[in-house]
Amino acid sequence: MEHLEINQNELKNYKLGNLPPYEYIPNPVANHMQDWAITRISVIIPAFNAFDTLPQTLMSIAMQENIHEVETLIVDDCSTEGTYDEIAEIFSKFMKIKVIRLEKGLGPGGARQVGFDHAVGSAVTAIDADDCFCRPDALSQMYRCMVEKDQDMVIAQFLEQNENGWLHVHGSELVWVFAHMYSKAFLDKYQIRMNISHSNEDTGFNRLCGGLTNRIWFLGDYSGLYMWRHKSTSITRFNNGMYGGGSGVA
Repeated sequence: MEHLEINQNELKNYKLGNLPPYEYIPNPVANHMQDWAITRISVIIPAFNAFDTLPQTLMSIAMQENIHEVETLIVDDCSTEGTYDEIAEIFSKFMKIKVIRLEKGLGPGGARQVGFDHAVGSAVTAIDADDCFCRPDALSQMYRCMVEKDQDMVIAQFLEQNENGWLHVHGSELVWVFAHMYSKAFLDKYQIRMNISHSNEDTGFNRLCGGLTNRIWFLGDYSGLYMWRHKSTSITRFNNGMYGGGSGVA
């Protein structure tokens, strides 16, 4: 497990090179799972006061069949009710995990961008702190497609749970970041970044990606990879969907 403090003065225009390097200390209980040299996928979790839902999200990552290739970055978006140290310590026995703390809440877009900037995997994806991957091959399916078909972006269908518990299938689309995987080299090449805003930050990000490449693969046959779970305090649903930063679970 690792922690990184980001100073408030560096939030707006910080560069990766300005930040202290990571020092990886493998958990002795799980050395076989802690080989950072083979990290291929980085999973970013923006989190604000997500203490009751984050463990289930992490469990859905820990169950991935290629977990040895995955690193998980929890970006603490200035949570006010504690830290994620204890949760991360527990899961560090099963997976490679880091905690990045922000001094000021940036909202889901800004927190995701911080995670993207510090990812070491060749592919990056994001999951909200109250959502989950539904299948143990969710990450491997997207990554395998990206590598074998030489894609810059892979998009799968995902499930949305409404307030009544019913599920709605979203087709593969350039709207949300849910069930999307991006080539880190592609994002870095064109300096594609999420806006530090609290509304439609993922739509603008995806549209920019779509405008810069035609190497996008839609996994239409895999509709059960990701579930957008219903939670009224989620940062994407709080205040009637107004995306109030520091006002809900990321």
